[in-house]
Amino acid sequence: MEGETLSKGGISPGGVVSERGREWRVSSMTDERASAELECAADIEPQVISVAYARLGDKSKALAWLEKACAVHSTELVSLKVNPCYGSLRSDPRFQDLLKRVGLAD
Repeated sequence: MEGETLSKGGISPGGVVSERGREWRVSSMTDERASAELECAADIEPQVISVAYARLGDKSKALAWLEKACAVHSTELVSLKVNPCYGSLRSDPRFQDLLKRVGLAD
């Protein structure tokens, strides 16, 4: 949604990633500069970046950032299995492997 501000960080339905008072419009993440700026922000949870890429349909980058979230033991991974943002990744064997490794597999 145009001008939408998120108070708790995350990604809005309108495609705005918000974390720690900063916002990035994910539709512009195909622009190299916007993508690099978001990825270089060291204080952003890797899971937030993975959601942005998943919503853009970039499975490889979404999964790469989920791997980073796993490596830093992100608490955000507890919702991995049920988070609707990852619907497009659920059938991917890499996603299924990640679920197993974090203890969320069936």
